[in-house]
Amino acid sequence: MTTTTDKLQKAVLKRTSLLNRLNETLTYGQNLMSEEDKCISSARADRVDTVYDQFQDIHNQIMGFISDGDFPQHDEVRKEADKAYFTIKSILLKNKSSPAPIPIPQSCPKLNKIIIPVFDGNYKNWPTFFDLFNTMIINDNDSLSAVAKYQYLLTSLSGEALNLIKGLPVTNDNYTIAYNSLKGRYQNKRHLATLYFNEIVALKPIQEESSKSFRFLIDTFKENIDGFRMLNFPVDQWDFLLFNILLQKLNISTKTKFESEHTTFEIPTYLQLINFLENQAKAFDSVLLTSDKLSMNKNKPFQNYRGKTSVNLKTEDVELSFKCILCPESHSIYRCSKFLGKSASERLSIARDHNLCRNCLNKNHNTSSCTSNYRCHSCDQRHHTLLHFETKKQPTMHVGTTACNNGNVSIEGANHQVILPIAFVQIRDHFGRLHLARALLDSGSMSNFITTKLSQRLRLPRKSHSLEIHGLNSMTSICNKGIVNCKIQSCQSQNFSCDLKAIVTPSICSAQPSLSRIINSYNHLKCLDFHPEHNTSVKDVDLLLGAELVPQIFTGGRVCGGQNDPIALHSVFGWILMGKSQLSTSTSVV
Repeated sequence: MTTTTDKLQKAVLKRTSLLNRLNETLTYGQNLMSEEDKCISSARADRVDTVYDQFQDIHNQIMGFISDGDFPQHDEVRKEADKAYFTIKSILLKNKSSPAPIPIPQSCPKLNKIIIPVFDGNYKNWPTFFDLFNTMIINDNDSLSAVAKYQYLLTSLSGEALNLIKGLPVTNDNYTIAYNSLKGRYQNKRHLATLYFNEIVALKPIQEESSKSFRFLIDTFKENIDGFRMLNFPVDQWDFLLFNILLQKLNISTKTKFESEHTTFEIPTYLQLINFLENQAKAFDSVLLTSDKLSMNKNKPFQNYRGKTSVNLKTEDVELSFKCILCPESHSIYRCSKFLGKSASERLSIARDHNLCRNCLNKNHNTSSCTSNYRCHSCDQRHHTLLHFETKKQPTMHVGTTACNNGNVSIEGANHQVILPIAFVQIRDHFGRLHLARALLDSGSMSNFITTKLSQRLRLPRKSHSLEIHGLNSMTSICNKGIVNCKIQSCQSQNFSCDLKAIVTPSICSAQPSLSRIINSYNHLKCLDFHPEHNTSVKDVDLLLGAELVPQIFTGGRVCGGQNDPIALHSVFGWILMGKSQLSTSTSVV
């Protein structure tokens, strides 16, 4: 049976042969040394359109086989063919004896110089990309064919946006479908507005007054407010609301300065607050520039108006006010990049070792005698914000004991084995192809899990996700590999399939051994039609299906032996073996 890889290799060979024909025809056209060369060139040029059309068909087939990472390599081949074809056409136009104007081909080579920022599926970048593409490709190029526009569209996309349309063959009809698919997904006014709003709300209040913190606050507000304005929201009517939201992002000192300078205004405006912060940022830049100059010149001897050295302006007070205790530069400790790069516990140790005030981080007094009114911005206690310890809580999820232990367990002191319920399911990859996977059924788990290995093999798009998992005896672990959407179905029946979300984890449990010895040792199991994979050697578990799916899986069929014998339960995936066994499996799993 011909595989996808074989089809791809044959298609690449055909495409290479067609590309060579185009290049050979171009070579004849560029080296017209004799009448014979002209005749050969003319004869080959008569078939250049047919060769080019065949090349396009083969190339479109190849685009359906390749992965995202291989797209740039194959697109270079397409560019080489386009260049050869249009160069041949231009040579033919020059050799025409008739002076009548000849229409320029629709896919004009000079359009290759158009550069559009690549759109990767980020909603915030969509308005800019959409306007540029419409202006530069559609509106300014009425003579450009739909196929050429589609080709430009493909080369201007990456990531999720490219995945949305790359499966469509490059044809005139499919260009409109692809264009409308992108527009339908990303031309989402509500989604964009929510992103702008969330970025503003998520801004944390500034902890330290600096030009960098002020400008970051200003730029974030301006960028997202402009986004609202592009979506035709009545931004000009939100002045009081925006003013108060921005004011809440300032520390007490900055708020006090603003209020003292605007006491004559009953209701200050949002623009007045923005201008105030701009002026504060400029003031900090000027102070830092002056401080840097003083630091550079403080050790230079002073020269009088006659040019003679008279006094050296070097005092202990100046040294103490600028000298950093961690680096050779001159700045306060709370402005030191080395100090800021350390954890809160490390910063506290530095403050203790150098006898710094815990409240203001100065050295000339202790914490009890500190006269500063500032407190920690996080907990309002009497210590510097940089010395604050904060525990970050993550979302939690409870799982059953199965998910936290090693599958088929051999219990010390017991004379039996515990068989975990393993089902063999079919799961679809990113391209819709089916793969066989081993799924552990766990009714005690509140979520579904998939191994990193299987997720990568299926090439499933992964969304960022972090979760704290709680298990037996309050044991916890962190799953931060992301989450994927899966579609599974039964190997035996096409009537059962379901979509689910699965958390990506490095492993689910230890590898499970072959059950063939147990199945063949019990009379009540021999007559049942188990999946053939039960007889294979030790294999890893790929999936864990939790409590939300387990009730849908079991159909009610049940075959029992003795009191200490394993039980077979019927499910949509076939017979599943579980329970105790007096026999050991072929491989001990602990």
